[in-house]
Amino acid sequence: MSDDPLSGLQDDDDEPEDDLPDLESVSDDDEYGTDNRVTTDDEDSGDRMRVYIYSNNRIWERQQSETRIRNPIADRARELLSGICYPGDDPDSLHTYMDTRFLVYDLKDGRHMIVESERDVVRPEDRIMIETHLLMDPTFRIDRWYWALRGESLGFTATEIQTLERDRNWTSALMGNPVEERIVTRLRDHALPILERGNVNRFECDRKDDTTFLIFDYHLGIRLELPSSKTAIPDFDIVHWHAKEVFRSCLTLLGHDPLEDDDTGIGSLFDGHVSGSDSVQRDTANDLPCNAIRVKGTN
Repeated sequence: MSDDPLSGLQDDDDEPEDDLPDLESVSDDDEYGTDNRVTTDDEDSGDRMRVYIYSNNRIWERQQSETRIRNPIADRARELLSGICYPGDDPDSLHTYMDTRFLVYDLKDGRHMIVESERDVVRPEDRIMIETHLLMDPTFRIDRWYWALRGESLGFTATEIQTLERDRNWTSALMGNPVEERIVTRLRDHALPILERGNVNRFECDRKDDTTFLIFDYHLGIRLELPSSKTAIPDFDIVHWHAKEVFRSCLTLLGHDPLEDDDTGIGSLFDGHVSGSDSVQRDTANDLPCNAIRVKGTN
């Protein structure tokens, strides 16, 4: 192996090596783990250097972090906890108000863990556990919950905690619906627009029950059902999933593969999403937007 750690990386303008797979062959559409990557090892140091293998059809890697669901509940909890001087805090310390003060982790066992980021070593007593179902309650106020917890840990009575809380100079915020909002934001910002005005007011997401989210795509006039279990996978690509579900809806409505009809142009919606789409001809001038195919009456 060359001493130069960058010697194994090819330029964007170079042709890919014949023995290297394209992106589709190293990524499973139904898997969203972080192990689907190609790496090369430095024989001397053992360090791993990531090598990106790009599809000939479309470069995906640059967009993956923006289209994946990540951790919306933990992100919202961290956001609402930050910027507040809690009982026992130093009001003159910059760290007290930093938006990076708290770290929130999903333990995948029905609980989330809250720790303060300034601690180099987290002791068991530094770990604060909170039931996930509380964070999923749109009316839950996590800052008030944490405020009371801190007061109790300092030996304050309930009356003293309430008195201190009344003296606060900010309005406590609700948890709201972080998962639904994350889904709508990802789709609005990154789904392929089919109307000239883009994706404005296109998507809406509601929780149907504990197992299902309903996603409404008003520009296409369709409703999609998303298993809630997928939203618990940080690497779940909601934009990719939406594109596949739209394809399946079009397939059902047309009664045949829409990619077989060169005049339909539906295949252009799935560039980079559907394997084997290199063979599909693209004629954007004759593309038929999918909103011409309706499941329910729309104006």
